[in-house]
Amino acid sequence: MGHYSLSDDADGWPASVEHAAPFLSIVVNALGPEEASAWIDGARRAHARENKAKLACTYNFGFPHYLTLELGDFENTLARVAAWEALKAVHELARHENTNLDMLLDCARRAAARESAAVGTTAVAAQR
Repeated sequence: MGHYSLSDDADGWPASVEHAAPFLSIVVNALGPEEASAWIDGARRAHARENKAKLACTYNFGFPHYLTLELGDFENTLARVAAWEALKAVHELARHENTNLDMLLDCARRAAARESAAVGTTAVAAQR
């Protein structure tokens, strides 16, 4: 698995949340790029639900609750607990820095997709 950090071509990640990259790396490294992409998409949906509740001025159960609903039941392994906590940390960092969490998660999803494609290419080459 790769190690993700911010660089000059960081897909538009804001410099103010450079501390989010290690947490996103935990998600991808713990789950693998394909499962990480699904979890990142779940985090985006959870964030959208949280925002919808805020805009409607209704009771807001918070990001962790909505993330639970979006991810559904999953085996509670150490890797998944680490990924879960890392996504909560990214959410908090984005909230604290008033950064667009959707953009941050989209960048992470694209990085995971590139990693998945690279792993797939390597696996095909290794089979030859």
